[in-house]
Amino acid sequence: MRKGLRQAGCRQAVLGGLLLGFIITLLWTLDFCLGWRLPKEVVLVVSRCWDVRGVEVSPDGRHMLISVGYFKSREYLVDIINGKWVALEKGSYSFLDNTHLLVWFWRDRKPYLFDIRNHSLIPLTPLQIEADWQPIFAQADAVLLVENLSTVVALDPERERGYTLSNPYNPYFTEALLREHHIPFRKITPLSELCASNKGCPSHNGRLLASQVNIYTVDRDLVASQYGLDLDHKVAIFEGWAYDDSGVYFTYGGGYIIEGGIIMPIFIRSPGGILKLRIPEAYLSPEVRAAQAREAAMWARQHWLVVGRIWGRVFLLVAVIVAVRWLWRQL
Repeated sequence: MRKGLRQAGCRQAVLGGLLLGFIITLLWTLDFCLGWRLPKEVVLVVSRCWDVRGVEVSPDGRHMLISVGYFKSREYLVDIINGKWVALEKGSYSFLDNTHLLVWFWRDRKPYLFDIRNHSLIPLTPLQIEADWQPIFAQADAVLLVENLSTVVALDPERERGYTLSNPYNPYFTEALLREHHIPFRKITPLSELCASNKGCPSHNGRLLASQVNIYTVDRDLVASQYGLDLDHKVAIFEGWAYDDSGVYFTYGGGYIIEGGIIMPIFIRSPGGILKLRIPEAYLSPEVRAAQAREAAMWARQHWLVVGRIWGRVFLLVAVIVAVRWLWRQL
């Protein structure tokens, strides 16, 4: 009898431990994916459940290029206004302007021009530095030096044809060639790098400045700040202004939770997410306030869908295990 009571007690302890672990995991997932503890000044745009590894915001703040996943990276083009995600083929992407992307696909290592509006692809002709490329670039409508892809792009006015010139081993050499041949060009630099200096990054209307993840007026009066928000400011990186100047987007996380071990180094990576630091409502018009409320609700719905997908897979796995166990007993 004592043995039966002991076994029953062990079962109850195991079930209680499993239930407690389930509740803790559920609460941790909800906090991790929904950002329940974030202050009201911050809006969760892309939760850490996506494990964001790279972000680039378009110059007008209406689109984002997002790379997610640690072991299996995936690229998406996100429309910030309607929340639509478009899966992209594996490659290296960068904004040329508000409507076009430069992409080098991994499948063939050839450059293309990607039109954001209709998702069409325009092949670009790569030119060798040893070839006679100077007349083509001198007659082009626009010559763009894309710094993070180490590529120079020459485009016609209709954006229906183009050429590229690249030297991945020495990108400064390509820039020096353009200057040597007196070919006018424009540098394309991601906002996160362009605005890393103390000079700050101006908003679209020119009334505010973003320095790191802090917002000031042009007279350097503080409007909103990352400090005091219970966030790790050491890994908070400015990514770009919102399209309506209602705040700035920044990434957080992506560091390491544990950086050392007793016998050998242990690195556990903390997944990253995207936040939006909002400016106070006093600086916003009633129309922008209403738009921001709709946007926050849209992102919240998407976060709940992520949570549902994660726990849906967990419950499906549990159901499969229970079904297999039941069938095993019937045999």
